[in-house]
Amino acid sequence: DRDGVLLSEESAQMIFDELKSNDEFFWEYTDDGCLARAHKMCAILHERGVFCEKIRADNAHGTWLRSFGISILKEDDKWLHMNFHMAVLVRVAVSTWIEDRVIDPALFNGPVSVETWLEKLINRDSIKNDGTVDRSEQQKDVTRLPFDVLERCLFWAKKDSGLRITKKLLQLHRKDFEKGR
Repeated sequence: DRDGVLLSEESAQMIFDELKSNDEFFWEYTDDGCLARAHKMCAILHERGVFCEKIRADNAHGTWLRSFGISILKEDDKWLHMNFHMAVLVRVAVSTWIEDRVIDPALFNGPVSVETWLEKLINRDSIKNDGTVDRSEQQKDVTRLPFDVLERCLFWAKKDSGLRITKKLLQLHRKDFEKGR
């Protein structure tokens, strides 16, 4: 159902805060886990009747099989490199119109526009040796996925409605996180 529940800006922030405070997601580990976190968040929101999708960003210079990757400049001024990044997309009623907002507690403190989310993600091949970024090389491929599809290339069209795979992935990422501490 594409209608679902439209969120107000206040309720979108409340849901964001609730998800961010949920220890099951361990947001401090940004190195990996976006796929499983997005899937679990979508399951929670869908269960509440909130329309949501997943949004995935890739470097447009690569391909989905062999991407040049996406990077994020972390608070410690170190680059985190990944193949892609995924988050949750909800619809928010803003004044007299509806906007898509990204819920990504790994990167932000509240729901943000798709444009703001994409600005934070940097095409890896545009990072120069001195750490500066060529802003002219920031075209990204954006894919919207249904809430119940786990991932487009690893598990294309796999539903994982019981969250068995998702739970295993979250456990695996938590172990990786704990080993790195």
